[in-house]
Amino acid sequence: MSDESKIPNAVINLRDAMVEHVTAKEALSKRRATFEESIETEATRVRTLAAEIENLKSTIGPRAIAEFKETGDKKMWGGIGVRETTSVSWDHDKALAFAKEKDMFLILDEATFKKAAPTLGLDFVTVTTEPRATFPKEFKL
Repeated sequence: MSDESKIPNAVINLRDAMVEHVTAKEALSKRRATFEESIETEATRVRTLAAEIENLKSTIGPRAIAEFKETGDKKMWGGIGVRETTSVSWDHDKALAFAKEKDMFLILDEATFKKAAPTLGLDFVTVTTEPRATFPKEFKL
């Protein structure tokens, strides 16, 4: 016989698989809902603590930065610290003219210029350093 005789069985198998799939999805959905209900107390506690942590960090961070500005100490209480981040900005047209004048680039390679600019002493480059509080992943007291 040809493959045509197999088509009705394949269609029946497809229908059965689709029905079983719907039943399995419904069972999974019910189990998931039951599971979600069973962990709701813990999930709520986790969300509450996460919000409390962010609130405390937003209170402690500025205090750590103020302490750093006063003392210069980057290591604070319990592993909290301060990291200084540096940002560089410049007038793009002046930087491109500078690069062409020095035969550095045909176009401004911004990544390379950003690394070199703080040491070049150019009047159109602004370098700013901003302290940021850092927090440990595991707290030490």
